[in-house]
Amino acid sequence: MTAIARGSLQPEPRSTEGGSRLIAEIAAAERAERTRLADRLHDEALQLILAACQELDEVRRGDVEALDALDADLRQANAALRSLTSAMHEDLLTRLRLDDALRRIATDAARRGRFATEVRVDEAAIRGRLLASRPDPAGD
Repeated sequence: MTAIARGSLQPEPRSTEGGSRLIAEIAAAERAERTRLADRLHDEALQLILAACQELDEVRRGDVEALDALDADLRQANAALRSLTSAMHEDLLTRLRLDDALRRIATDAARRGRFATEVRVDEAAIRGRLLASRPDPAGD
């Protein structure tokens, strides 16, 4: 019998076991995601940057042919970091509202590029109210 059916408006006690389990699952998912990102950084970009450092040492010792390998490794490291950054931005879209995610991405880009930015988002569009005009199928 529920509390309302018994004539009482007091809430019934709720189990905290389900909430604790959910919090533990969220924490585990966050740890797994941090590990995945760290692994991608280590296995891709960091390895390429370490190789580029070795090639730079070779160039300094007079091996000009190492310049091509240095250039290739730095370009690949750049691509790997951009890919990882994009993946992190996609994560923003799952955690934040679209307008907040766009503002965060624009602000980060502006800080890195040393330029000013402003993001304006139509609130109606965020709420799904911005729809294309369509003729009424009933002809009204």
